[in-house]
Amino acid sequence: MSNAIEKIYQQCDPYTSLAVEDRRYVPCKDTRVEGNQIAELEKAIQCANTPLHLLFAGHMGSGKTTELLRLKQALENPPQGKKKFFVVYFEADKEDIDLYDVDFPDL
Repeated sequence: MSNAIEKIYQQCDPYTSLAVEDRRYVPCKDTRVEGNQIAELEKAIQCANTPLHLLFAGHMGSGKTTELLRLKQALENPPQGKKKFFVVYFEADKEDIDLYDVDFPDL
């Protein structure tokens, strides 16, 4: 494999999440017709009086982890006057959970 192709692959690796401030980040509102999904999730969480059960799904490499890390940052560091949240974040696919043998109680 040529060096250029390796560099391109490394920039588009679907197994690597982008950091919150990564310059390669493209906001959802610019790529999806539905609008800014993270802003909508943040608003739903900020306004809810009861616990929410939300599903955030998509294909591998579509930006789910990156978007959820941005949501985590927004909830932990809200603008003045909004509730601040303590977010528990863990990557289930690392060492703790066997993805081929997992059920809801395991999480």
